[in-house]
Amino acid sequence: MMKMIILFAFALSIKGFSFDQLSEKEALRGEITDRITNVIKVFDSEARVDVSIQLSKRNKKIKVNNPFLLSLDQENGASEYYILKLSATIFTRFSTSEIPTEVTERINAISSEYSRNKEVFYSELQGSTVSPSFMSQTSPFEFFVAFILLFACSFGVFVFYQSKKQASSNIGSIVEEGIKKISNSLDSLGTIAGGNVETTPFNIEVNSGKESFLLDVSLDSLEEVLMDCYWCEEDRYGAYLWERLDVLRKGQLIEKNKRMADYGAFLQSVEPENKKFVTDSYYLSPLSLESIDNESLTKLVEKYNSVFHLLPKIRIDHLDLSAIKKKELYLKKYSKEDTQFEIQNINWDEYKTTISRPLDNVHVFSFKDFDEEEEFFKENSHDVSLIHAFPSLSWLTVLREEDITEILSKFTAKQLAIAWHAPSSTLEKLEECLPEEKLHLLKTYQESLTSNRNNSVYQQIIAEAIVRLEKRLTLAA
Repeated sequence: MMKMIILFAFALSIKGFSFDQLSEKEALRGEITDRITNVIKVFDSEARVDVSIQLSKRNKKIKVNNPFLLSLDQENGASEYYILKLSATIFTRFSTSEIPTEVTERINAISSEYSRNKEVFYSELQGSTVSPSFMSQTSPFEFFVAFILLFACSFGVFVFYQSKKQASSNIGSIVEEGIKKISNSLDSLGTIAGGNVETTPFNIEVNSGKESFLLDVSLDSLEEVLMDCYWCEEDRYGAYLWERLDVLRKGQLIEKNKRMADYGAFLQSVEPENKKFVTDSYYLSPLSLESIDNESLTKLVEKYNSVFHLLPKIRIDHLDLSAIKKKELYLKKYSKEDTQFEIQNINWDEYKTTISRPLDNVHVFSFKDFDEEEEFFKENSHDVSLIHAFPSLSWLTVLREEDITEILSKFTAKQLAIAWHAPSSTLEKLEECLPEEKLHLLKTYQESLTSNRNNSVYQQIIAEAIVRLEKRLTLAA
């Protein structure tokens, strides 16, 4: 191992390829990967992206029609490189025909920003694409050893041929091609190492019907109301809005606001509730408070009282001011001219925060079979806080019988048949809470329908259980 590391260190010092250059290339590849990932994850939250790039040194005598140039420091000065070829593979649970054109067009546009010669491929993310068994048998240390071995071998070849300079005039291109192939292999390995694949598709609801008014709300207004939900922790309304935005709008918001990608992913696990904040007339012409948290906004209002009258109700409710102080500000009247003058003198940047709000985004685990689910519940049924991370119909059995009856009454027999996915011991207890006729219909539907956890009815039943269990925990505290 020591000899290997010494060879690796020695190889890095050889003229031609440096660690800094490889780092620069990796940073660029990571930047492209992150941008494409942010777009595809709006549609498929479990998607994976693999990007490979081939750099070529720019000949200043020849005009290169390429939108992106990368400057790399070398011993004889800085040299410019361009992306000769960019290849992006998107692993998603959906076929190409199911992915909205807004998403594919945006991914193509991002790729075109870096290289004229680009390829974008879409591959279905299935069990064969990502192998959990392979990952479970391969430790991080083994990956590191493989990495060192690959690079040591590559640079060993390079050193050998450097000592035989007259043997070939094409050694540089041979080594560069070898490094590229190794890098691409490692990139693919990194994609495989991304983790297990969930099979629950992200349910997208494009604007339609009574929610079509959202199409008329400007991007700035949508950003403002969602960030108001973010700072005020009104996440249930944020989730309500987010699930009603189409893919294009979500992508635009994520590119516009650096906090939106994490917040959008977080909102997918939150039960939505319509509080109608967006109907506030403030959002017709917002003040752009998206980067100002409640603490900073409170300080701003204390210094510039007239701003109080311009704020939306959601932000006023969450100001750290007493009811008496809010009443005092409310009764204090300002002319339009005075308000305009005061606003023009505010240094808004002074109140912006660089700190993001911590998001408790719980990872959801799945059970490999009913036996494991039943065993887990026997040991952990007392800890209802685990329901978020380990969703199961078994949690309903912790509730009172009348609560179970009320929850199940909200769904038809056909809907229950699709969601009737749990250990037999759990289903027997739940069936005791169903009317005889409905239970008979349920059994009939089960003969022709396949139950699973990956449907909205199952998730709604769990959400109903969560509300009641959390209420019980609050009362107990």
